[in-house]
Amino acid sequence: RKTINETKEKKLQDKLHLLEAKIEELEIESSVAKKNPSFAKEHAQLSRHLTELQRKHKEFRQLLLGNHLPSVSLPHSLLTAGPECSFINLQ
Repeated sequence: RKTINETKEKKLQDKLHLLEAKIEELEIESSVAKKNPSFAKEHAQLSRHLTELQRKHKEFRQLLLGNHLPSVSLPHSLLTAGPECSFINLQ
């Protein structure tokens, strides 16, 4: 029983150390963001760009897998004729 309690205590101490490290990391990020106001702006811009790339990837994957086309209209770049369209025509 003593070893079980020691094991639990060790796990809780490890968890506490991890949480303290995470708090310290967040405090450092916060101080950097305060010193560099463009950081938040750049982060928001990169986040929007990532979301857009993920959306395009999903559409492209749907095209490759032959799923039904999305109900929204496709971007003009996907509608232009070219070698990449031959794959779609083969399906």
